Amino acid sequence: MRALVAVATAGMVAVSGAAALGVATSPAARADTAGIARPAAAIAWGACESAALTGVGAECGFVPVPLDWSKPNGQKIEIAVSRLRATEQRQGVLLINPGGPGGSGLEFPAIYPERVPDGVGRQYDWIGFDPRGVGSSKPAVSCDASFFQGPRPAYEPADLTKVTGNEAAWVARTKQYAQACADQNGEILSHMRSMDTVRDMDAIRQALGEQQINYYGISYGTFLGQAYASTFPDRVRRMVLDSNVPPDYPGYGDAGRGQIEGFEYTAGEFFRWVAAHSVQYNLGTTAEAVAEAYYARLAELRKAPVGTIGSAEWQDVFLVTGYAESLWPTLADGWALWETGDRARMEFLYEVLSSVGDDNSFAAFNSTLCTDGRWPRNYTKMRNDAITLAKEFRFGTWGSFWFSGPCAFWPVKSAKPPVVDGSKISVPILLLNATQDAPTPFANALRVRQEFPTSVLISDVGGMTHGVGLNGNACVTKYVTDYLRDGTLPARASGNGPDAECARKPLPEPSLLFRGQAAGAFLDGFAPEPLNSLLLQIPVAHRR
Repeated sequence: MRALVAVATAGMVAVSGAAALGVATSPAARADTAGIARPAAAIAWGACESAALTGVGAECGFVPVPLDWSKPNGQKIEIAVSRLRATEQRQGVLLINPGGPGGSGLEFPAIYPERVPDGVGRQYDWIGFDPRGVGSSKPAVSCDASFFQGPRPAYEPADLTKVTGNEAAWVARTKQYAQACADQNGEILSHMRSMDTVRDMDAIRQALGEQQINYYGISYGTFLGQAYASTFPDRVRRMVLDSNVPPDYPGYGDAGRGQIEGFEYTAGEFFRWVAAHSVQYNLGTTAEAVAEAYYARLAELRKAPVGTIGSAEWQDVFLVTGYAESLWPTLADGWALWETGDRARMEFLYEVLSSVGDDNSFAAFNSTLCTDGRWPRNYTKMRNDAITLAKEFRFGTWGSFWFSGPCAFWPVKSAKPPVVDGSKISVPILLLNATQDAPTPFANALRVRQEFPTSVLISDVGGMTHGVGLNGNACVTKYVTDYLRDGTLPARASGNGPDAECARKPLPEPSLLFRGQAAGAFLDGFAPEPLNSLLLQIPVAHRR
C-alpha cells in the first residue's frame, strides 16, 4: 500500500465510473455470522459509462448498503459494481480490489480476465467495485480538489529546530485539508473504515446471490481479503493476495520503516539503471553520479519551481520508481527531456500521477487510514519520528510523511481495526510477493503466511514490481492460473520462507524515444493497476 501513491489503469488512463443505475431492494433481511442484519438486494444491471468496460461487454449497477452497519435499517449509501460474465465453464464470482485505501476497482474486469491464460480467466464472473466513498460509489468523498495543484511547498523542513517556513505552510495546508474533509463530507467520514468495506463486500456477495466468493486483492486489498476471510471464513472459495499488507495493519512503527527502506533501495536501483543507459539519458555514468544529479535538481527546484513543478512535485513523480520497473523508461524520459528544456512531459506525469484536480482517492485514503486504528494525533511526535527516519532514508521520508499528514489532525476518532485470524479459514490461499517490493515489503508476506496456515507463498525473487501477479512474469502467472483453474498449489514448505520461487523478469530497455527512433505511446509502460491507486499506496511509508 502508500499505499502511498495513486495508481493508474493500463496505459495510465483515468478510471471512469459506472452509469447511475437503480437497485431493486428487498425488504427482507438476513443475519450474517457477525450478528448484524443485512438487507437482501438484487442488482439492477445496466450499461456502464466506462468505455473500457463497455468494450468488453461488462455491465454496471449499484448495491445499497447501510451507511452505519450498526444500524442496518438506517440510511443507505450505494456501492458501484461492475460485472464481466464468465464465457467458459463457470466457477462463480471473483471480486477484485486494487488497494489504496481509496483505489477504484470498477474497471478491473476489463483488465484482468484476459491476463489469466488458457481461458481460465473466462471461467469467472469478474466483479469490480468502488469501495464506499470512492469513485462512482455514492456519496464519493472529496475535501479540496485543488490540493495537489503545483507548485506546493517543499517537503523537507528548512529548519529542524523549529516549525517555520515551508513546514509551517504544510502544517496549515494539512490542518485546512482535514477540516475541509469534516465540513464537506458529512456522516460518511465516520464510516470509512476497513471493516465497513468488509461488510460491504459481503453485501455484494449476497446481492449477487452467491454462497461464496473468490477474491483477488492487491496491496491494501490483501488486508481486505485477510479481514473478510477472518470474518466470513465459510464464504471464501479461493483467494489470491498479491503484494501483502501485514495482518496488524494499520500500525505506526516498523511497517512504515520497512516501506521507506524499500523505496530507498528501489530508487538506488533506478539510478543504477539510468547510469547503465547513460548513452541514451546522459544523466550520469554511475549510480552515484545519477543520484547526485537527482538531488541537485531537487535542490534547485526547492529554491525556484519551474511552472507547476517544484521539489515536492519532482519527488512525487520519482517515488513511482518503487512501484514498477516497467515505469522506469517513462520516468527517465521525462527527466532527460527536462534537462534539454522540455518541461511538458514531467508536468504531464505529475498531473496524471497525482490526479491533479481530483482528490477523491487521497480523501478516501486518509478517511480510512486515519480511522482504522490508533494513529498519533500528536504532530510533534510524528515530526520527530520523521526527522530520525530521514537521517537514514533520504529519498522518500518527507513526501510520505505529508501524504498521510492529515491523520495528525483528522476530525474522526480511530476505532479498532478488524481482527485477522487465519486459523478460522480452511481453504487454501495463494500469496504472491516480489522480494524487493517497496510499498509492501516481503516481510509482510511472511507474516501473512504465518497467520494463515492454509496459505502458500510464491516469491518473485529480486523483483521490484508492486502487484506482481498477472503482470508479465510467466512463472507467477502459471501459479495463479493453476490455482484459479482447479485450486492447485505447491506444497507448503517447512519453516517461514516462500513455498516456491520465480525468477524476476529482466529489467526494461530504454524507450524508443531515447534510442533515436520514433517514440511509441508515451504511457505504454505503466503498470496495470489504476494510476490513482498506485500513488495511493505509498504514504504509510513514513511510519517508523
